[in-house]
Amino acid sequence: MRVQVAPARYGIPDITVTTLRIRGPVLQDPPFLCIEILSPEDRAARLEEKIDDYLKFGVTYVWVIDPRQRRAWSYAVGGKRELVTLLSTTDPSIEISIEELFRELDGEIEQPER
Repeated sequence: MRVQVAPARYGIPDITVTTLRIRGPVLQDPPFLCIEILSPEDRAARLEEKIDDYLKFGVTYVWVIDPRQRRAWSYAVGGKRELVTLLSTTDPSIEISIEELFRELDGEIEQPER
């Protein structure tokens, strides 16, 4: 879902969580949580720009997940960034264990036959 973070600027998070009713194809109110899942093509400068855009727009939480390194970071309105083992939010409460997340993803990925 596209998120209008400024009058002429849009973001497209990999996953968007909102507590508000969605009206139309573009969110013009800040969602509660934006999740970015890193791919090999992602660059640090562009990722930081996205995170800044979301937080300035009023997104309460931004999570960044790196599936290759099996790491995650949580950003909050105050700009706090931390490497985490448990992704969590408050009001509403959401909790996801990084270890459990990757364990479940490993189970869904078919292993090539040898």
